[in-house]
Amino acid sequence: MEKVLRNISYIRILITVLVIIISLDTVSGQNKKSKYQENLDIGLQYYRNSEYEKAVSVFQKLFEEKPSQYIYSYIYRCYEFTNQWEEAEKIAKQQLKRSPSYYRYLIDLGYAYSKQEETRKANKTFKKVLDNLKPNRNMISGIGNAFISRELFDKAAEVYFTGQKLMGKDGYQFHSELATLALYKGDYDGMIDMFVLILENDPSQSENIKRRLQYYISKDINDNLSNILKEKLLAASQKNIENPVFNDMLLWLSLQKKDYEFAMVQSKALDRRFNRGGEFIFNLANICVNNNQPITAKEGFEYLYKNHPKESRIWELANYGMLKVDFMLFFDNPKSEVKEAQSLSSRCQNVLLNKKINKDNYELVLSLAQLETYWLNNPDKAEEIILNASQSPNLNSKEKARLKLLLADIYLYSDYVWEAKLNYMQVEKEMKRDPIAHEAKYKNAKLSYYVGEFEWAKGILDVLKSATTKLIANDAMDLSLRIKDNLKEDSTGLSLKSFAQAELYIDQNRIDKAIYILDSLSTFTGNIQLRDDILFTKAKISVRQKDFNKADSLYQEIVDKLPDALLADDALFQRAQLQEKVFKNKELAMELYKKLIEDYSGSLFVVEAREHFRSLRGDKQK
Repeated sequence: MEKVLRNISYIRILITVLVIIISLDTVSGQNKKSKYQENLDIGLQYYRNSEYEKAVSVFQKLFEEKPSQYIYSYIYRCYEFTNQWEEAEKIAKQQLKRSPSYYRYLIDLGYAYSKQEETRKANKTFKKVLDNLKPNRNMISGIGNAFISRELFDKAAEVYFTGQKLMGKDGYQFHSELATLALYKGDYDGMIDMFVLILENDPSQSENIKRRLQYYISKDINDNLSNILKEKLLAASQKNIENPVFNDMLLWLSLQKKDYEFAMVQSKALDRRFNRGGEFIFNLANICVNNNQPITAKEGFEYLYKNHPKESRIWELANYGMLKVDFMLFFDNPKSEVKEAQSLSSRCQNVLLNKKINKDNYELVLSLAQLETYWLNNPDKAEEIILNASQSPNLNSKEKARLKLLLADIYLYSDYVWEAKLNYMQVEKEMKRDPIAHEAKYKNAKLSYYVGEFEWAKGILDVLKSATTKLIANDAMDLSLRIKDNLKEDSTGLSLKSFAQAELYIDQNRIDKAIYILDSLSTFTGNIQLRDDILFTKAKISVRQKDFNKADSLYQEIVDKLPDALLADDALFQRAQLQEKVFKNKELAMELYKKLIEDYSGSLFVVEAREHFRSLRGDKQK
C-alpha cells in the first residue's frame, strides 16, 4: 500500500513539472507573438504617417520572418509611394516564385515594368493575366478591380470583355463595370451604351441605373450627359418597341430636367401603347400645375377627358383638372375680361352641380368664390358657396380652414371688418401647428394695419418674420419695414393711415376712392418713404383697369428714379411680366429679367426671373 502511495506522489510531481514546462513554452510563444505584433504596429504607424522608408525597413524584417501576402502588400505600396520600382519588381517576382499563378502578383509586376517604361515586358505580363482568366465572376471582377486601382482602365476593359466571352449568356453582368470604366474615361456615349445593354437584358435594373445617372447628371454642369442620354434612350425605345423600360427612362429624364412638355409626350405614348390607365398622366398634369406649366397640364387633362369613359373617376378628375387650369390661366392673364369670368363661373357651377364637395374639387370652390367676389362683385353669392362647402363631411380640417380663410377675405371685401378678424383668429387658433396659421396671422396683422393700428400690426409682423413659409416671412418683413420707416418719418402716421385706407379700398374693389387718396398723397411732398408704394399701387390699379401702358410707365418710374427703394425689384419684375405677357416684347422682357438677376441678386423674384429668361431664350427648363 505504501508503495502505491509513493507512486501516486511521484506521478503528481511529474504532472506538475510538465504543466510548468508547458506554461513556460506558452508564455515564450506569446512573447514571440507579441514582439511580432509590436513590430507590425510600429510599421503600420510609420505607414500611416507617410514615413515609407522607415515603414518598409520594418515590414522587410517581418516579411523575412513570415512572408505573408498581407505584409507584401504594404511593402509593395511603400515602394510604389517612393517610386522604387526596381525594388517593387524584385518583391513581386519573389512572390510569383511562391505563387506563380496568382494574378495580383502578375499585375503588380506588370505595373512595375510599365512604370520603368518597359512596355513590352509589361504587356507580356498582363497578357498572362488575361490568358489565365477563368469563367468565374468573382475572379474576373477581382482582376478588373486590380487594374482599375492602378488606373489601367484599358486593361480592365480587356478583362471584362474577355470575361463576357468566357461567361457566355451571363456575360452581360459585366456591362455595369464597363459603364463605370467609360465614366472614368469621360466617355458618356460608352457608359450609356452599357446601361442600354443592361436594360435590354434586365429591365429590373432601371431603378439602380436611375440612381447612378441622377448623381452623374447633378455633377454634369455642361448638361452634356443629359443630351446624350436622351438621344440614346430615344434610339433604344424605337429599337425595343415592346419594352417600356426605355420610354420610362425617357419620362424619368424629362422630369429630372423639368422638361414637362416632353414628359407629357412620353407619358401619353406609354399610356397608349401599354394601356396604363392614365394615372401617371394625371399625376404629371398636377406636377405641371404645381410648377406653373398650365398649358402642358391642360394637355394632359384633356387627353384623359377624351380617352376615358364619361363619369369614370379618371374622367371626372380630368374634368376638374381642366377647369383648375382655366382658372389659373384666367387669374394669371392681365387681359382677362368680365365676360370670361362669367363664362368660367357658369361652367364651374355646372361641373360642381350635384357633386359632393371633397378633396378632389374643393379648390374649384375656392377659385369660384374668388371669381364671384373680385371679378363679378358678388360677395354674397361667394359667401353662400363657401358656407355650403364648409358643411361637407368629406373635407379635412386644413381644407375647411382654407375655406374659412377665404370667407374672412370676402367679409373684408364687404367691409365686415369684425367678422373678417374673427375668422382670421379662428383659423390661427384651430391650425396653430400648420403654416396656414401663419397666413391667417399675417392677414389679421394686415387688417390691423388697414384700420390704422400700426404698433399692434407691427408687433405681429415682427413675430412672423421667422415664419416657416418664406413668402409670408418676406411679406411680413416688407410691411413691418413700411410701418417702421413711415412712423419714423411722420410720428403721427397720418400719411400711412391714408395709404393703408387706399389699399383697403383696392381690396374692396372701391377703386375710385383709392385713386383719390393716392393722388392726394402724391401731391404731398412729405411722403418720401411712400413714393415707391404709391407708384407701385397706382401701377397695380392701372393693370386692373387694363391701362397697361400707364402701368408700364409707373413701374419704369420706380426703377429709374427709385432704384434703391424696397419695391424696386418688384416693379422691375412686374414690368418684365407686362412686356412678356401683354406687349409680347420678348427682347425687352429678357433684358428686364436679366437686369433683375444682375442688379437685385437678393430679390425673392430672382429664381422666377431666371426661369422666364431661359424660357424666352428657348432653353429647356433645368
